[in-house]
Amino acid sequence: RNVGIRAMEFVEAYLGFTKTLSDLADALGMVATQADIGRLDSAEVEYVGWWTLNDLKPIGHVIPPSLSLTDFLSRCKDLFEAIRGLQKPHLLQMVVKLGLKKDQKIGKNGEPIAKLESLRLASTVGQLAHIAIDQGLNLIQDSPHFVDTWDPDVKISQFKALFALNGLRIAAAHNVMNQQVDEALNAFGIDKATCHNGWGLALDRVYDEVITALRSASQLIRKSLNI
Repeated sequence: RNVGIRAMEFVEAYLGFTKTLSDLADALGMVATQADIGRLDSAEVEYVGWWTLNDLKPIGHVIPPSLSLTDFLSRCKDLFEAIRGLQKPHLLQMVVKLGLKKDQKIGKNGEPIAKLESLRLASTVGQLAHIAIDQGLNLIQDSPHFVDTWDPDVKISQFKALFALNGLRIAAAHNVMNQQVDEALNAFGIDKATCHNGWGLALDRVYDEVITALRSASQLIRKSLNI
């Protein structure tokens, strides 16, 4: 599988995820289209071609096996740009409609839910979906029965690669190599020792893991809605 196929699969997986979120929004009585939630519309992307869009064009660039670490991190940043398209206001509205409160404080610093970034809010939807499935309940109809059991610190596998990609994006933006990078690489199953000849294969793995994560997150939410 070359980068063109991987890039296409990534775009399809991201659009599948935002379509799932727009279906959830619709079921919650929200007025929010797929493009409202994730900046891209499946029909429009299919019409113009993903490779013509500025935010997506870089993810289709050739990946040389000898890719440097700096370029590897830069390409991870490019990949995350599409995911940064998730729009916080709609995701925040979703979790509120599912029963959480904007001023509900979480974490060691007592940060209110309203301060969470879009990826964290999307993963909160995933956490609630996980609880619903575990208890044999419907995410929307039964949320009053389980929303109080939500634990913001529970990590779910479907979002692991997405948070790891964000960690690599931050490293690229600040040009640092630290423990956060090591943890992100470990999340992808990448051993730095095997990359001394280049980071091309490592980037292939990042693409594959992120594609799988987006598909799995979509399946998780759909299962909790019984659709």
